[in-house]
Amino acid sequence: MLKNKSLFMFVAIAGISGTFLFFHNTSPKTVVANSNPAKKVIATPIALSEFLPENSYCAFAVGKNRTEITPEINGMVRQLFKNEGDLVRAGEILAIIDDSTISANARGLAQVSNNAKKSAVDTEKLYDQKVDEAKAALKKIEKDFDNGNATKKDVFLAEESVKSARRTRDLQISSTRIQVSEIENQQSIADNYAQKQTIRAPFSGTITRRHITIGTFVIAGTPLYSLSALDTAEIEISAPKNIIEKLSINQEIFLTKENSISTIGLIYAKSAFTNFANQNGIIRLRTKENTSHSISIGDYICAQLPLENSKKALIVPENALLYEFGDSFIFIIQDKIVHKKKVTVGKTNAGQIEIVSGLEPGNIVITEGIHEIHAGDTVIY
Repeated sequence: MLKNKSLFMFVAIAGISGTFLFFHNTSPKTVVANSNPAKKVIATPIALSEFLPENSYCAFAVGKNRTEITPEINGMVRQLFKNEGDLVRAGEILAIIDDSTISANARGLAQVSNNAKKSAVDTEKLYDQKVDEAKAALKKIEKDFDNGNATKKDVFLAEESVKSARRTRDLQISSTRIQVSEIENQQSIADNYAQKQTIRAPFSGTITRRHITIGTFVIAGTPLYSLSALDTAEIEISAPKNIIEKLSINQEIFLTKENSISTIGLIYAKSAFTNFANQNGIIRLRTKENTSHSISIGDYICAQLPLENSKKALIVPENALLYEFGDSFIFIIQDKIVHKKKVTVGKTNAGQIEIVSGLEPGNIVITEGIHEIHAGDTVIY
């Protein structure tokens, strides 16, 4: 009996404890202020403000004057001497294309040309000798004629022999020279093609892109490098047609470099429809004069392009947001106590982000120092 009574009392106590814990855990939680000294933060009240949603579109900065470096012949890429970002001088060797047929043809014609020139020299000597022999025979006939041992006909025939030897010599030499000239022309063409195996920079600039790798077989016209001259840098941005159509020439656009340095760009050209595959258009931008930060060729630049017309919205600096497991949070201050609010974010604009839900106008948002505080901290601002 005593054992059953003890068991009953244990079950009753356990039930009461479980009920207390259930109601304790499901009751609304309140943030309790920490007893630590108040921390100094930077905060600002938010209100509905004009907001222009933007999206980021990026590209490499290139020179105003630029070109694709392409070979004029087919062949295997044997050597590549430059990489992206390298500076090159006009005439500097960029790559070697190996076409064994062209090389063999050039070597063969060089040998043929040398043989033809040697043959021309030998031919000229041979026929000069024949002319000299005819002249010597003429002198002997003339001497015999003076001594009465030859007739005028003999002299005439000897003179015709000299003339014939000269004509034959001149004809043979002319024919041989023509052959040599033709072979030299062929050799010049072969050498010219062989020289095209060496790819050189047409002007000084910066390599903005390398398109191929060593060992690739390329055909004439295949891009090897993209080269930009060292002049005014510009950015060519591809974006949807509906966004491009809303932009105007000389419109200011917020630009950001890889290192987060920001500057202002101006649109100087645009085309609302250039790509039939995705119906994207393009704009070209240059930095605004007298800006504090310039753009260099090869910089990776992101342009913030407006997506729609401005509207009223709650906006906060992007660095006020805390991201945890895919959710977004913002710290606000109420009665000097930090509260952590889950928010839904919208679109961005130049470092500002739209808060769709989770905050109300008048909330005091902590904008700096969010990684040094916790909910419940006492702060001053």
